[in-house]
Amino acid sequence: MLCRPCNNARTKPFDQAYQEFSDWVLANATTLHGQEAIDFERIYGGDYAAKTLNLLRYFAKSLGCRIAAAGIDPPEALRCILTEMHRCDTLPLIVTFGIDEFWYRVDPTGRIIGADCFHTWPEITDRPCFSWTALLGYLEIFYWYDLEWEDGYPFGGEPMWEPRRLVSLGRRDPLPDEPAAFMTERRPIGDETL
Repeated sequence: MLCRPCNNARTKPFDQAYQEFSDWVLANATTLHGQEAIDFERIYGGDYAAKTLNLLRYFAKSLGCRIAAAGIDPPEALRCILTEMHRCDTLPLIVTFGIDEFWYRVDPTGRIIGADCFHTWPEITDRPCFSWTALLGYLEIFYWYDLEWEDGYPFGGEPMWEPRRLVSLGRRDPLPDEPAAFMTERRPIGDETL
């Protein structure tokens, strides 16, 4: 976990970049589903390069906290992403973004909160490798720490580890046969209503 000065002062620009990003995602939920890419210039204006790097550093901070919450010591390289201010990338952390079609069916307004999915990969290497999927409305954020896939990263769009203006969105439907209407309907069960 981060010390108070790091969490409150040093990483504050990272938190602010995420706040702007999440505000934009939620405000644009009704049209995000139809987009093929995220345009960071629309979110951050002309300062998109610096703020996109801060957003990536926020993702590094979040992943480090998630790793620590699992009782694992975060790798030193992940810590360096937060502390080395001259860095211009977040490697070995790569992030991809995707639309989760199931959660879009549940609530196309994007005001849902979903569970995350965190994995370690001891079966493929003795290096610390992690993947984590977090939901922001129906937008999935995929964290890939020191993992590479032969056929490209699953689920998300193109990999991002450095500032850029555009990043493509992937799409997946984890429950393609589930209409999801039951999630938002009130149904009687016995003497109670859900």
